[in-house]
Amino acid sequence: MDLPEGYVEKFRPQNFKNKPRNEREEQLDIYLARLNASRIKDGYPKLSYARLAKMLEGIPTGDLHAIYKKCDTYRSFGAGLNNELKPR
Repeated sequence: MDLPEGYVEKFRPQNFKNKPRNEREEQLDIYLARLNASRIKDGYPKLSYARLAKMLEGIPTGDLHAIYKKCDTYRSFGAGLNNELKPR
């Protein structure tokens, strides 16, 4: 019995690790890459995806881009992010 072309591929597991599923996850990937680069350089362990998501939990997706631009003006991106997330 011959199967239709592409039938088996439909049931193979998808690799979602390389594909962000929505805009918020794309933003988190950008933040994570920027933060981990400076953390590794300073000798600190990498920040996990879950920890970063928890830190940015209450912030709307639209505001993440504005916060990224503000943090980009600081000398240290991580220090800028901590300053922006600090309750006033």
